[in-house]
Amino acid sequence: MIDTKKNIIIFSHEFPPFLGGVGKIGYYLAKLYSEDCDVTVITRKEKIIKKIDKVTFYIVNVLPKIWFFSYAFFYFKNKKIFDKADLIYLNEAAPTIVAGIFFSKKHLSKSIIIAHGLEIEGVLEKKSFLHKLFRIKQNYKYALENSKKLLTLSSAMKEKISSAIPEYSHKIDYCYLGVDTKDFYYEKNSLGNFPYKKYKNKKIIGSCSRIVLGKGYIEMANVIKKILLKDSNYIWLIAGDGSDIQTIKNHIKSLGIEENVQFLGALSFEELRGFYSSIDIFMLLSNYDEVFPLVYIEAQMCGAVAIGRNKGGVVEVIDTKTGLLANSDKEVVDFVLNAKKSEKLDIIEFAQRFDIKNNFNKWREVVES
Repeated sequence: MIDTKKNIIIFSHEFPPFLGGVGKIGYYLAKLYSEDCDVTVITRKEKIIKKIDKVTFYIVNVLPKIWFFSYAFFYFKNKKIFDKADLIYLNEAAPTIVAGIFFSKKHLSKSIIIAHGLEIEGVLEKKSFLHKLFRIKQNYKYALENSKKLLTLSSAMKEKISSAIPEYSHKIDYCYLGVDTKDFYYEKNSLGNFPYKKYKNKKIIGSCSRIVLGKGYIEMANVIKKILLKDSNYIWLIAGDGSDIQTIKNHIKSLGIEENVQFLGALSFEELRGFYSSIDIFMLLSNYDEVFPLVYIEAQMCGAVAIGRNKGGVVEVIDTKTGLLANSDKEVVDFVLNAKKSEKLDIIEFAQRFDIKNNFNKWREVVES
């Protein structure tokens, strides 16, 4: 019997439990395609990788700074894997740069590039010595020129990247994906469970992301300080980990609000569901032009009101009937202090338009068009 299943490769530099939306999109694509396709995931080595049943994993031990040579070695050693593929996803900039330098035109012609937001500042406009030496910008463009297409996850990102490289705008499209409603839903009794039980009488603001300065943690700490001056019954819970965590903790201490801030560390999908279900407000005032920030959707699927900056893909994923697209920190403070209890069902109903299973069929239509 001839196997008629399609062969899909997901090449992703990040993969759960590594924090960030890039890895989550790679994970969800692998999981969804595995229902009727043969799926292979290629990713870098981490202490733990969230494996998926029926999916083949190749874990590459990458070298810092010159990680693309590690992937190149894997590529040349395993070209047969790419020969067999019907479709190759290059999930974000790192795999795309590798493909632009080393892939054959045959393999590029089967490739879909997924752009996540830092391609312009981090690739197309960056002018560091290493970027010039390895012709990163040129190799990214070469990959795009010879690929099937580039997909963005929001219309905002499609506009942004099309403006940066208008000569390739005909190859750029967008389609929503989202999150799995089996992973994220409201757990009614989560607030009564450890570790949230002790906050039962508090008003809870939650944040979740990589803990880096670009995600707006200094600004959010300043906002929390202003809120606490008006109402000391708030607690700020932060889920995640990252390179700037100590700098942010030091700033929080300098503000004198450390008693009202708790760092929970990196959480699993299951733990995040309980986290989002326990908080009243989800806040992330990222300074990045976020493309399709999944955390706002996850939080709203679990019934939390969402606050984000009024820019980028954030405007497409926050329910403005219950939440806030903020233009200033003052707006955030006023919104939090005057927030009325929102109906969780209304918030959840908005978020469910981003149910990944519903959007995946449309995604496949866009990919194959």
